Amino acid sequence: MSTFFRRLSGSKQARACVPCDVVAKVERVSHRYAKTLALDNVTLDIPAGQMVGMIGPDAAGKSTLLGLIAGVRIIQEGRVIVFGGNMADQTYRMSVLVVVPQILVVLAAPWIGRQAQNWGRRPLLLVGFGALPVRALLLTLTTDPALVVAAQLLDGISATVLGVLQPLIIADLTGRTGRFNLAQGFVGTFSGVGASLSTALSGLIAGNFGLTAGFLAITAIALIALLVVWGLLPETRQRA
Repeated sequence: MSTFFRRLSGSKQARACVPCDVVAKVERVSHRYAKTLALDNVTLDIPAGQMVGMIGPDAAGKSTLLGLIAGVRIIQEGRVIVFGGNMADQTYRMSVLVVVPQILVVLAAPWIGRQAQNWGRRPLLLVGFGALPVRALLLTLTTDPALVVAAQLLDGISATVLGVLQPLIIADLTGRTGRFNLAQGFVGTFSGVGASLSTALSGLIAGNFGLTAGFLAITAIALIALLVVWGLLPETRQRA
């Protein structure tokens, strides 16, 4: 592999990476695509608290290495440790992909709450619902690690927007009627039913017709939901 890492922090301590906590550790990793050797016995540490750049020509193995670190490619030779966990472990790999959108939720939720008061609920809700079909379509069309991680970030955007706006919109609609908890319970129940049906239906389609068909079905359903919100849901924010 002809790529190299350049730490943008210029400190000697960062370059030496001796006392630094290590976020990711790559040990003697090799990876092949048929007869093409993409990574050849690569070993490196990525320290915590530093900005790291990976530079190299096309087909040098950058995306392959990022995919192994992100958990979207299977490790063939060597070992990859991320946050102390072995990425060869499928359960741990899946947990890393799940954590990515959750981190975004934590970081973006306060900002979404403030903008919901400034912009109103409807524009942000359309962004949240619009991210869903885009994410599903990305997962349909690509296996590139960077785009897979980007798709997970879109999931975080949707989760943040819907998580913040759901109680706000319910509060707008119920006002001082005292029925907020009842309405919240109804919405939670229907969300749970929808999640169960979605998992069963997409799994059935993917099992019978392949993953592409399953993702396309999810894309279509998400697009329908976006059109329903666009056409039927008015702005609910109470103007001062």
